[in-house]
Amino acid sequence: DKAQWPSLLAYKADHSNMKDPLEIDVSADLSSWEGSGLQPDSIDVIININMIHISNWSATQGLFKNAGKLLKKNGLLITYGPYAKNGIISPESNVQFNRYLQNENP
Repeated sequence: DKAQWPSLLAYKADHSNMKDPLEIDVSADLSSWEGSGLQPDSIDVIININMIHISNWSATQGLFKNAGKLLKKNGLLITYGPYAKNGIISPESNVQFNRYLQNENP
């Protein structure tokens, strides 16, 4: 979401180990991400926030497939979202966020 880029870039200004945000089609193969400058086995950590639970299945599959190509050995793919554990979503902010998403896309 490009609306979040100013915040990301402000944070990046104080962290020299971050790349600029990229707009990519995660469901497409890494080789089609023209101009990204990303190379296989070149990234230590990928953080994915609030995508898996609201995207189509091909995007989720592409995330894992491409992360597998991009991450260095022992690299981390960290995901965050309103996930349920034993069928229970928590904390309350995630319960409300999940309810909002379901109302937006029944």
